[in-house]
Amino acid sequence: MTTDLSLLTTAAAKWETAAKDFETVQKTYDSQVRNVAADGSWKGVAADHFLETTKTQTYNQYTAASTEARAIASLLRDAHGQFMELRKKLEDEVKEAEKAGMKVSENGVATFDFARADKALADAARHDPDLHTTEAGYSSRIAGVVQAVDDADQGVKLALQAAVQRTDLFDGFANGFNAKAEGDIEKVEAKEAQELAMKLNSTGHLDAKQLAEMERLFRDNSGNKEFSQTFLTGLGAENTFKFTNKLNELGHGSDKRKGDYLTLDKGLAQSLATATDVPTFKDGGKPLDPGSAEYFSAYKKWLGSSDGKFYKNWMDDLKVAGIKQFGQEGLTDQGRIGEGRSQRVRGYQSLVTMMQKGGNYSTQFLHDLSDDMVAVEKKDKNVWDLYGPFSKKDTSWFAYDPVDRALGIMSKNPGAATAYFDPKAQIFDRDANGGEGTFRKNDRFDYLREKRDWAVMNTMDTKTQWEHPGPDAEAKDSHKGFGNALQAAATGRAPGQRAEGIHPQHSDAQVRVFGEIASKYGEYTKVNQDAMPGNIRENMANTLADYPKDVHEILGKGGNLTTGPQDASIDRKNLAQFIRAASEDGKAFHTIHSSQSLEAAQTVNSMGRDDFLDESTNHHSRKVLESIKENARVFGALDGTRAEVIAAHRDSQIFQNNWNAKINYHLIGAPFTDIPYVGDSLQRYVDVGTSMYANRLNDEATAKSKDELITLYDGGQKELEEMLAKRAEDLRVSVADLKATGGRGQDLLTAVDSSYADGIGRVRRATGEVS
Repeated sequence: MTTDLSLLTTAAAKWETAAKDFETVQKTYDSQVRNVAADGSWKGVAADHFLETTKTQTYNQYTAASTEARAIASLLRDAHGQFMELRKKLEDEVKEAEKAGMKVSENGVATFDFARADKALADAARHDPDLHTTEAGYSSRIAGVVQAVDDADQGVKLALQAAVQRTDLFDGFANGFNAKAEGDIEKVEAKEAQELAMKLNSTGHLDAKQLAEMERLFRDNSGNKEFSQTFLTGLGAENTFKFTNKLNELGHGSDKRKGDYLTLDKGLAQSLATATDVPTFKDGGKPLDPGSAEYFSAYKKWLGSSDGKFYKNWMDDLKVAGIKQFGQEGLTDQGRIGEGRSQRVRGYQSLVTMMQKGGNYSTQFLHDLSDDMVAVEKKDKNVWDLYGPFSKKDTSWFAYDPVDRALGIMSKNPGAATAYFDPKAQIFDRDANGGEGTFRKNDRFDYLREKRDWAVMNTMDTKTQWEHPGPDAEAKDSHKGFGNALQAAATGRAPGQRAEGIHPQHSDAQVRVFGEIASKYGEYTKVNQDAMPGNIRENMANTLADYPKDVHEILGKGGNLTTGPQDASIDRKNLAQFIRAASEDGKAFHTIHSSQSLEAAQTVNSMGRDDFLDESTNHHSRKVLESIKENARVFGALDGTRAEVIAAHRDSQIFQNNWNAKINYHLIGAPFTDIPYVGDSLQRYVDVGTSMYANRLNDEATAKSKDELITLYDGGQKELEEMLAKRAEDLRVSVADLKATGGRGQDLLTAVDSSYADGIGRVRRATGEVS
């Protein structure tokens, strides 16, 4: 903290002066020494030998000396910049800790400063069960910066040592200067990392010192584009695949340092994300929409930059190496007779496996990679096929279906997912020969929904002692990445990230994606509910829960969803079919139902005492009555859907048990991260209603026909009635007043009854159950 870092720039200036001095001496040597032998006045063997020495070796040493001196000067200035930045980070971390009431020791350990705190704060800290965790957090952040300083110091040392090493063994001097001295620390470190990676590829082993150095190189250069691009360029795509395969083999095997190898693979993933980062293009400060003509114009221009040239070359390299096959130990044939034989995997599978370890990948890279892999499988639908399954703990890490896993990675970048599936966006196909490229309609959703071959697992017919190929099969986790990407695309949030507010805001593109998903799956599942894959049903329910007002408008009022200029339109029939298909999963149904319970709770919570009493004839009361009718229709539609699901599987007790178990599990309090927290006032009405709903589930087990089920499935009606009763109680409206003949309360209950039945009829007509 107290080191005078200006000494580095002072030394750098002296080395730059030395470089100029070497050039001055070189000119003098050239004019006053070399010319003696070059003018022809001196002849003979000695003259020839002298001429050769002075003309090349000695003269070139002056050039090498100047190069080496300038490289050292550059390294020292680079080191100064790094150390100044890191010292500032360290000072900021210490200040942040002190601001939080900590004192920081000379060793960087943060502890609460009781001496500086007043009595109240000190007492609170002594009784804080999380105090130790808080202290450890600040200590860890400080230690992280200290580690970064040490990593940078080691990098400077490596670069300075490399700068003064002799690189030409035939320059005629035992200790000659380095004519190839590199003045960029990151490039020196990238070369070191490349050599270590190639050593692991060829020998399958790094000693403890080499492994630690490789970890340091990735750690020190995390987020550094120059290091990452230099490293990947040096390796090339093919050796990168071999490197990550070897890291996975050691990381998932029995090696005692397996954790270190997986850490290296994570560092490799971060380097890939950094090297392939495509910037956000803007016009007048406003980001351009990926998929627009303006965006691709800026993108094509960027491809001419140094970063763009690397990106294009790397993506072209991936296209070639991505379909090559490589050995991957640890992935044995688990579905064949005599299992245990290793399988050969595609480069793209290895790449996506590595990408799953981490890295914040740019939108354009995720789009290009996914599109390039789709282009490969369109030519050969069996290109990814391997013998699985890959659902076991020791193999689930492998991206056997790289397209689906890449979509899963994309779901962590919701903006990329939205742009990928936006029906209004265009797809830009790069020209392999450097031409302008072409645009085409965005057909990604249609391809993945109905045209793609998702059966990427080979099987064998093992009924005999001879091996006979069986039909390809889908893996247990098939479509999971697809479902996550669709949810992220329509909601603008990664799956599992809670919404802000009861009615999340959505962009035009997100609404278009939602409209596309609901309309097309609604149409697609009219005949067969299984046309919606089981592994995306929860995602579809989470998406519907993110548009609760829109679902309420369609099921409660009828008509189409049209939100301003956002080009999305979903009719009631398609939405009903969409909900019906998602509801094949009990948890998915509960998510949809819960989101509408929140809608009803808002209406109920807005009610005043006058809304329950006979004399209430104001506009607000009439509006409340209509809203309650809409809520009742929605609950009727949902219960009608539930009746259809159970009736369709009436002969499968296992299905019914699993379906109801999922609902009951979540009704009794299991958290839903995708549904927003609504606060205590609304939550009371939700809890009262859902408790009644759960009780009604237990009264329906003996019904045999769909019509009997519908007459019993009045859980939604009872739920809404219970909410109203609780609100009336809170407003001190008596039960007598609530149920008084001709009173407003009775009007509300009667409206719930009739509108609930109307909702059931609507959904049955929409799904084709009745005409």
